[in-house]
Amino acid sequence: MTVVAVVVVVTAVVVTVLVTVVVDVTVLTAVVVAVVVVVVVVVVVVDVVVVVTGVYVVWKYEATQACNSGSGVGKPMKTAHL
Repeated sequence: MTVVAVVVVVTAVVVTVLVTVVVDVTVLTAVVVAVVVVVVVVVVVVDVVVVVTGVYVVWKYEATQACNSGSGVGKPMKTAHL
């Protein structure tokens, strides 16, 4: 799932839950809403962390490969021109 898709789904769930709370507020409903909101926030945070970590790992791998490939990118000036 892309980050945009996750945000759309989360927004839809939160709006649905808020409408339900406005229509019929009970203690049980409030507890369910609180649990749902916490779960949704945790899922979104985990998804964002996974995406950011994946992007960082790919960036780090590509940077390492560029340094090891002999292209001169990321190497000291003396080493790059040998």
